[in-house]
Amino acid sequence: MQDLRSEMTDYYNSSSDYAKMLSRHGEEYFSHYVNYVRRFVEPPAVILDLGCGRGVSSKVLSEHGYDVIGLDLSWLFLRGTSSGRYLVADASRLPFPDSTFDAVAGFEFIEHVPAADKVLDESLRVLKPEGKIILLGSNMLSPFHCVKQCINLALKRVEPHHIFGTASFDALQKAASRIKAIRKRLASDTVTFEYVTPNLGKVGGDHDCVFLANPVEISKYLQSAGCEIISCGFGRGTASRLIATCAPNYCGSTAIAARKKGGQR
Repeated sequence: MQDLRSEMTDYYNSSSDYAKMLSRHGEEYFSHYVNYVRRFVEPPAVILDLGCGRGVSSKVLSEHGYDVIGLDLSWLFLRGTSSGRYLVADASRLPFPDSTFDAVAGFEFIEHVPAADKVLDESLRVLKPEGKIILLGSNMLSPFHCVKQCINLALKRVEPHHIFGTASFDALQKAASRIKAIRKRLASDTVTFEYVTPNLGKVGGDHDCVFLANPVEISKYLQSAGCEIISCGFGRGTASRLIATCAPNYCGSTAIAARKKGGQR
């Protein structure tokens, strides 16, 4: 795991192509994330914005009245950021005292960290009692990603993907295995985070995913730490919102809002 952490650190600090991709994400790209945070956290709360990349999400949150510190592993991503407070640091070793923030949030972040349990532990440590942890990103176990990949491969709209499918039949097989995997996790009393080898030869599209983030295990982990799950499930369009409401563990997003209870350390 330490080798993977070092590999990801080196990658994010050296990939100019990845930095260029992030530069194409304007404020609109983060609107769903910002609105999700606003549903559960009132300004002028102090927020730690994990994996903030180029700092756009932190800037937009600040414009909505929050006191925000943006944090990212990569100095390359944060280089040239002109306004706001930003810090280059590892989210699994946060340089803050206990009970510092009213909320800890992250967008399209948790699936890219090789030690998700440590990141969650650290997030809870720096969170004040009654504070909120907000995570919004991809459900890497959602069968819908694989079904979409199958269709797009058949129509030659996308390239093979090592997680979602390298060919149409492979994608369908992965969709079926995802359903079984989610059912198994729902029935289990234990939480076992699953990690994968990233494909760092391609930029974007979650090729750099290292953690199969999913709402089942993240919710269970936070509950085992004494948190109350406030919300689980998120969808942008009508169909995805319906799926998120009826089957949040299978939908395309990992969307978690949790509250740290008062007596929790």
